[in-house]
Amino acid sequence: MKKVATIFLCLLAVALTQCDSGRTQSTTVSNGNTTVEVTETKTTYTLNASFSRDKASQFYQYINNTVSPEAQFDFEDGDLETGASLDDGTNFRIKSHRGELQLIFDKSINNQASYQRMKKIYEGLKGIVS
Repeated sequence: MKKVATIFLCLLAVALTQCDSGRTQSTTVSNGNTTVEVTETKTTYTLNASFSRDKASQFYQYINNTVSPEAQFDFEDGDLETGASLDDGTNFRIKSHRGELQLIFDKSINNQASYQRMKKIYEGLKGIVS
């Protein structure tokens, strides 16, 4: 009986860890040459994009247009790694390197309006993929 109780408690512990709210959701849009993917957990919203050289200016211009006039990023040669703090309180990290772009948004330090702003950025970048 003790063995059954121990096994039951172990199975319950495994089940509870699997039910952790830290589940990851991922959405990807791709046309073969250009890919935009969002990975979302309870605490982060991460956008990863990969694109060819001919799409780079569209991606960089779109990002700068969406954060203007509060911030402007210098994507010189496609290399960039910095944090951004916008006037509305939106904070995120941005990394870019030769055909790759990553935005990392921490939900725990941002509000719902900032989260919606990041989701709009994703929607806009999806339009560049098509």
